[in-house]
Amino acid sequence: SDVGITKAALYRYFRVKELIFLEIYRRELAILAPALQEAFKTPHVEVLAATLTKQPIFCKLTAVLGDVLEKPLTEDEAAEFKLYVLQTFEPLCLQLNQQFDLSQPQVIALLMHITSAVVGCWKLSHPSPMMAAALQQHEALAHFRLDFAAFLQQHLTMLLGQMLPSN
Repeated sequence: SDVGITKAALYRYFRVKELIFLEIYRRELAILAPALQEAFKTPHVEVLAATLTKQPIFCKLTAVLGDVLEKPLTEDEAAEFKLYVLQTFEPLCLQLNQQFDLSQPQVIALLMHITSAVVGCWKLSHPSPMMAAALQQHEALAHFRLDFAAFLQQHLTMLLGQMLPSN
């Protein structure tokens, strides 16, 4: 009711609740894609990591995309969603192709690796409440207490150092 629509009315537009979250993901992606284009203009890992961490909703939804949000999709819904992702990233792909002289498969691989970095770093830095309490209680487990932004930046530093040509 905070958005002025009843749950019943909402489900007339969305077959399952995951489709609601995928719509939110699409909106976040539409904001993120041009921000990534800007971040890659001067490809400093700090800027790229900050661009991603400024959108925690995107990061959280990305972390559950494959194992939660995409599960109930029909084949047509799944294809339409992935085509939307490709279309949204098309300007960034063209930019990376020209900027780093990467082929389309190399650009797609780079973006998939960045996505997997977000997924892994988010999941590892946001443990369950019980695990977070255990990590806080035992000093020997301090290495498992991860800050998402710092961990993502470290991951992207290693990843981009391997995937992007040296300037």
